[in-house]
Amino acid sequence: MTRYDDAVSAIDDAISTVTTWCDQVRQDAERRMGVPAGAESVIGDPQYLEALEIRADLTALHSRLTDPRNGFS
Repeated sequence: MTRYDDAVSAIDDAISTVTTWCDQVRQDAERRMGVPAGAESVIGDPQYLEALEIRADLTALHSRLTDPRNGFS
């Protein structure tokens, strides 16, 4: 496995971990706000927004790493 493969794998693992963390943050926000599971009102929760932003940053990084136009593979 090359360092490139290691980097892509690490980002994949990070996305998975952060996705799980986002779910936990959402559930915590639902409890804090006293709303039912799946309530859209948690979308405005600052902690949940930050978690989603971090996930989006990792997804963007993955896209940059795996985009053949960048010539990293």
